Amino acid sequence: MSADRALAAWQSDRMQREQRVAAELRVAAQRLAEAEARLKELRDYRGEYHAAFTQRAGRGLDGVAARDFRVFLHKLDEAIALQTQRLATLQGERERVFEAWRDSARELRIIERLRTRRAVRAARALERRDQRALDDRPHCSPIPALVDE
Repeated sequence: MSADRALAAWQSDRMQREQRVAAELRVAAQRLAEAEARLKELRDYRGEYHAAFTQRAGRGLDGVAARDFRVFLHKLDEAIALQTQRLATLQGERERVFEAWRDSARELRIIERLRTRRAVRAARALERRDQRALDDRPHCSPIPALVDE
């Protein structure tokens, strides 16, 4: 039964790996969601700031204030670009971890099927052995029926 123990150890190892990768996937998904939320905040803030700039410009702005608005809008655009790159990186990381989790889960299912097949084969072999043992036993003749004569 050494093969069964080895298979059980392999299955245990794969289960632990699958659980570890599932935890990594949760963390990657959380980081991705946080990055998406941060990007949305930056875009919303930029929209609000641009609206405020447009409103103030409509009432009249001096050159220094207009330059300051534009400089800050440019910094917001840079932050949005950086956050967009970070989001793309995190999406790639989440996809990589998802693939690793899927592969790990697939491997675990294969091991479970293999163990099930081995158990079914062992049960069938036991049944055949038991049946052979019954077939090889000397047949006992039934008790002769009492016949009235």
